[in-house]
Order: sequence, then C-alpha cells, then structure tokens
Amino acid sequence: MKAKVSLLALQFKDFVPPDGKTFEIDVPCGSRVCDVVNLLSERLSTNIGEFLMSKKVVLLFRNRALQYEKDADLEITDGENFIFITPLIGG
Repeated sequence: MKAKVSLLALQFKDFVPPDGKTFEIDVPCGSRVCDVVNLLSERLSTNIGEFLMSKKVVLLFRNRALQYEKDADLEITDGENFIFITPLIGG
C-alpha cells in the first residue's frame, strides 16, 4: 500500500529539504496511523509521535484534525493522505 505524506509543520524544517516535503511511502497492508508515524519517525530520525502528543504538530487525516492519543490505532487504506501542520493560533 502507499500513503501520501506532506510534512508542512515548521518543526520539520531541519529534517526535511524544501523540495522533499511531500512524498509517498510504502506501508504494509493492515497498517495503522501509528505505524505510519513510526515509519516517518525512523526516516527522519525524530519522534513525530511526541510532536503529536504534545500538540506541537497537528495531523490532518481523512479531512479532520486527528486526536493522536485516541486515533493512533485507526487502520489505514491504500492512498491515504497524512498532512502534518503547525497548529493554528488565533483569537
């Protein structure tokens, strides 16, 4: 299976070259959201799960902001999009 990843969060600027922010990765059938996060953590040599748990990075998945603590075990399907962004702050 393939998943499309967009690493747009400012926290990744030191780990990802400007032309490499969006790419596809191969994931085994039956993978879950946490499996994709772990694969990316290994690839970037940083703990992306920690960024998500601390709310320093937001994961947009299936057209909504994912609550990683609650939704990490969601099973994914081929072609899913994972968009990592910096949280929006407003007032």
